[in-house]
Amino acid sequence: MASTSSLDHFFNSSRHYLVAGASQDSSKFGHKVLKWYQAHTLPVSPLNPSRPEILGLAASPSITEFYNKHNSSPNTQGKSFDSLGVSFVTAPNVSLRILEEIKQINAAAAGKNSMPRIEAVWFQPGSYNNSVLEAARAAGVPYVIAYDDCILVHGATYLQKSKL
Repeated sequence: MASTSSLDHFFNSSRHYLVAGASQDSSKFGHKVLKWYQAHTLPVSPLNPSRPEILGLAASPSITEFYNKHNSSPNTQGKSFDSLGVSFVTAPNVSLRILEEIKQINAAAAGKNSMPRIEAVWFQPGSYNNSVLEAARAAGVPYVIAYDDCILVHGATYLQKSKL
């Protein structure tokens, strides 16, 4: 289970969320997690390299593309954001590639208050291994949730605690 500190800081009123591995297939967890964010009226965007839209939301093929598109004007779905949170529903090797992008984004944003950073990640069961967790720390992500702590199971509890 993740540390209480990470869970307590995952949800934030000025954070936009991304679902890495979002899927159009309703039987897949990437679909269910994206739908969870929508059901809880959180600002969310899907990341999927082969779909331009999922559940009526514009999808980005990569976190770098999403970031570059929204960096100059950090506003999406009618809300401004000053940081990003990512829910991973990807295989560990894909999670590692995305974390390399996050590392580059966070390094570029370091010391620049006008640039949002990726400050929180939630690895859904099966999306991480020890290498992934080490890469998340190396990417400068302060709040990391893993250890089989599923947003579909515990997300509502921590969202309620955050008072959003």
